[in-house]
This record gives sequence, C-alpha cells and structure tokens, in this order.
Amino acid sequence: MICPLRFAVMLSGSWGVLISIRSTKNVYPVEATMSTENVEITPSQCRAGRALLDMTQTKLAELAGLGLSTVVDFERERRQVSAAAANAILSALKRAGVEFIDENGGGPGVRLRKRQQKKD
Repeated sequence: MICPLRFAVMLSGSWGVLISIRSTKNVYPVEATMSTENVEITPSQCRAGRALLDMTQTKLAELAGLGLSTVVDFERERRQVSAAAANAILSALKRAGVEFIDENGGGPGVRLRKRQQKKD
C-alpha cells in the first residue's frame, strides 16, 4: 500500500503550490494463519526476523518457496511483491520461530518465539 502525502511549498516568501507525493514505504497486508485479522509484514520486520535467526536471504527464499530476487526486492523495497509472496515470507519466518508484534504504540516488531522447556 502506498500512502499519498501532501504539503505546501513556500516560494519566494509566500505559500505556493500544493504538492502531492507518494511515500515509498511499502506495507504488505497478508492474512494471518491463526486469526481472522490481517497481519502486516514490513521489509524491516523481514530483515530483523532473518537477523534473529541468522538466516540468509537464500535460505528464506528456499523456505518460502520463492525466488531469491523476490526476497531481495521485498527487503530492499525495490518493488511491491504480491500478497501471496509476502504471506509466504511471513509463514516461513513464523515456522522458523519468529513472532510478529503488532504496532501497539511502539511500532511493529519481531521477536523469537519462547522455547518451551521439557518437563522431566
């Protein structure tokens, strides 16, 4: 989703033209697997999730069933990938142990899923 922004520009000491621009920040809504609510994954969350797992882009592409260029383009925000591709990336990272944190005032984030200890 690309969000339009508008602002006025001051020209020669007086307010002039209203300019409309588009943000390059991409947010990819995808359907959550355990909820009816939509979950969004950002390129930053993808990079952070991989970093927590010490996972390469090549490995993520393999786990998600995508081409390497799709993962690279998504993370570098070169192009908007399909919702299906974003969902595949999200699912692969979740299966590997990453939890996605909703934006709750502090911004969206990621963390590793807490491992359950075995009872003896």
